[in-house]
Amino acid sequence: MRTFYLAHKVNSRLSGADVFLPKKSAGGKAIRMTQAISGCFYYDDNVGQFPLKGRLGKNLCDNNCGDNAFKGGKITDNCSYKFSDISEVNFLDYLSRGANAFNGFKLYPKPPGFTREGDKAGSTVVNKIERNNLGLSYDGERVVRAAMLKGMIVNIDHVSSRSRKHIHEIATKVFDTYPLNALHNKPNQRLTNKKSFIRHEYDFDDEELTFVRETGGFFGLRMGPTDSIEYAQSGITEDCPKTSTETAKMLAWLIDEGLNVGYSLDYATVTQGVHSRTFVGCGTNISDSADQLHTYGRHVTEGLSHIGMMKKWHKELEAIGLKEDYLNTLKNNGVEAFLQMWATSEAKASTGSQLAQQTFTPDTSSEPCKEDSDCAASEFCSRTGIDLRKNTCRTKKDHGAVCTDKRQCSTGRCAWGFCADPDECQLNSDCTNNQYCGDPVSGKRKCKTLKAHGQACTKAAQCSTGRCAWGFCADPDECQSNSDCANNQYCGDPVSGKRKCKTLKAHGQACTKAIQCSTGRCSWGKCADADECQSNSDCKRNQYCGDPISGKRKCKDLLAKGKACTKKMQCASGKCFLFKCK
Repeated sequence: MRTFYLAHKVNSRLSGADVFLPKKSAGGKAIRMTQAISGCFYYDDNVGQFPLKGRLGKNLCDNNCGDNAFKGGKITDNCSYKFSDISEVNFLDYLSRGANAFNGFKLYPKPPGFTREGDKAGSTVVNKIERNNLGLSYDGERVVRAAMLKGMIVNIDHVSSRSRKHIHEIATKVFDTYPLNALHNKPNQRLTNKKSFIRHEYDFDDEELTFVRETGGFFGLRMGPTDSIEYAQSGITEDCPKTSTETAKMLAWLIDEGLNVGYSLDYATVTQGVHSRTFVGCGTNISDSADQLHTYGRHVTEGLSHIGMMKKWHKELEAIGLKEDYLNTLKNNGVEAFLQMWATSEAKASTGSQLAQQTFTPDTSSEPCKEDSDCAASEFCSRTGIDLRKNTCRTKKDHGAVCTDKRQCSTGRCAWGFCADPDECQLNSDCTNNQYCGDPVSGKRKCKTLKAHGQACTKAAQCSTGRCAWGFCADPDECQSNSDCANNQYCGDPVSGKRKCKTLKAHGQACTKAIQCSTGRCSWGKCADADECQSNSDCKRNQYCGDPISGKRKCKDLLAKGKACTKKMQCASGKCFLFKCK
């Protein structure tokens, strides 16, 4: 590893982070909310009091969840023991209040180790830019010194202005002018003066640019969309917001200011790159109107995609009219300057020194324990009081009490954030494959063996067969009546102790009951239609059993006098002469 951030968007134990977005913006609210909530989980409570608890509001960390936990202000929310478990409802609630009641940069207490003058919670507006009051902590300075002693590239992005100043002091007063690197940034002075534009602590002031220049560091210009004030010396005459014309003006100005300059985030693919001139409809007066950057990609690039686009980028700078001296400097000097900074870093590593490690020891005057073995068998060693460095023996918690570790529980088990018995469960997934999570008895649910076919049940999850019907464990195809089966099935006679759904029988198939037949009738041991017959006795008094048609005989009405007949049984008179009923 050659470089790293000391903080990113939220304060760390090492440094205050830059205040990147304004309070009223959606992003600004989200960052302040994250800054506040993260204190409930990530703050190192081995070295200081638990933040945002008690005096800072009932809806913060003072929520009866225990240490290193969070419960939002909504009654539907549960205790969360990691940031990703917080409900969306509470996220939205605190996001709506992020710049005021839930502003982490304002609420955070002064952590231990931040001993420099002015390092306190909150933020201050300096030169119309909101600044984080926290600089480097004691451990933060030790980490910076350690990085310099290893000859690493020391990056000063994403930390507060106060931290940058402190890092510069270390580079010049402790080391023999150790180079400082701005990995991806923009100069505040060159950003547009439009009213809608908001400057951030993230971008560099003139003083901070001096930190980079005088130490022989390197400035990587962030290549995302921007809008620069005019800079005639660059040779750029166009004003095309978010395009290469604006980036070129900044590059030229930085070079004239004596900075070693290069590109940053232009080949990352994870951030938005400069916009296409063609897409935004400007660049009409540029001599070479060809769009160099986006002939091969999207109108708005994603970081210019890859390092192979560097030639296209230089052609773009040439097309928009950047003067040749600037262009040659960017083409030829950037990599050289970066490598020189790296080499200088390694050379300066031996010129500095390290601070002694600072420990935050508990107040031993009233410390009854250091570990669980110092307490009685019914107790565990825990932090307590306003200063969590003071450890004390506490009685182990009963079944159902909130917990974060099994050693806190008299039951010897902590599950789902509560003290639980060894065989206790909340879901079937808490049990083995041949078990289910039973209904609560004496306030708890217990893993039980799955029930066999025929045993009494109330839920399908209790049965090894996967089905509970009529109060007993049943097989998936088992039935007790036709209503248990599909429309084209009937409930058959029991085989091996159970009745099974079977497909309804077609006309002419053997049967014993009408319910077995798709025709709805079983006669003479076969499935028959409703009007089917085999003799006159199967028909009504005024009917006879006709000759078979399509394989079956059908009941027909007796014929009146004069109607054509072939048999006397067809006639109501019982007489058929010369093929007519008499």
